[in-house]
Amino acid sequence: MAEEPRAPPSDDAGKKPEEGKKENEVAAPVARIDGAEISMQEVEEFERAVAIFNRMRQVAIGLTAEQDWMAQGEVPYLLQSGVKKLGAIGISILKPELVSEHRQKHGRDGIDFMATITAKWRNREHTEVGTASTHDDFYCKRKIDKPKEDGPEHRFLPLDDVDVNSVKKHAVTNATSRAVLAILGMTGLTFDDLEAAGMKISNIKAVAYGGKSGKKGKTGAGTMTKEKEELRQKLADLARARGLDDMKSIFVSYIDFEGRKGKMPEKVVDLTDKWAASTLRKVDADWKSECDNGGLN
Repeated sequence: MAEEPRAPPSDDAGKKPEEGKKENEVAAPVARIDGAEISMQEVEEFERAVAIFNRMRQVAIGLTAEQDWMAQGEVPYLLQSGVKKLGAIGISILKPELVSEHRQKHGRDGIDFMATITAKWRNREHTEVGTASTHDDFYCKRKIDKPKEDGPEHRFLPLDDVDVNSVKKHAVTNATSRAVLAILGMTGLTFDDLEAAGMKISNIKAVAYGGKSGKKGKTGAGTMTKEKEELRQKLADLARARGLDDMKSIFVSYIDFEGRKGKMPEKVVDLTDKWAASTLRKVDADWKSECDNGGLN
């Protein structure tokens, strides 16, 4: 019987699979973004890294407690006790460099301090600067118990009466807190981040004048809450939507101060809980019509 004709050998015959690739392997989909090729595998690896990073932030916050934080303005501020707790995971702090400069403000003598701190963790280093001054209201501004009619409500301490050592420590703490949070990727924390880690925001104290800290009475004025943080964010969204550089004018227009006693609050954190709730209800209606789920239309 005659043999059937054989097909000519293929050019690929005898070739081995490319090194590092398996036979029949399907190449990962690739997209081109700004001229660079990005594979789905790279995207998935990035997603895993983000998930690990977010989890690490929550765990790090969980090492601290409400008393390790303070509401400074409208953002959470990590106190020295919290810095020490985070340092327990192996962060080392180099000796701070502290410089000072004498400066006058409104005819009053004072001293500005600047501290430089470097934090080390897992073969990484990060350097931050922290400042504090004897001119800061916390150290030199005191409320007058019985102010005269149409007179000032506060007085300023002369430099000799200011606790200068506390100002120095504040500059160092500022720098240390910033360096530790930065090296852990925890900059830009909000009260929502702390709450997501299990903290009760109403237990976090706020900075107050007179060299003391704490909640201003039982009404919640001076303490940042989740509701106030939502109000602050929505006011900021409205300011951007209306092309304003800041939200101060919008804040004043919504708080309905006319007819109220005392000094007009300058920030959301200065509102009482009840006042903040009523303001949020008014802001919410405009926010829903002018903004889209927190983003601008």
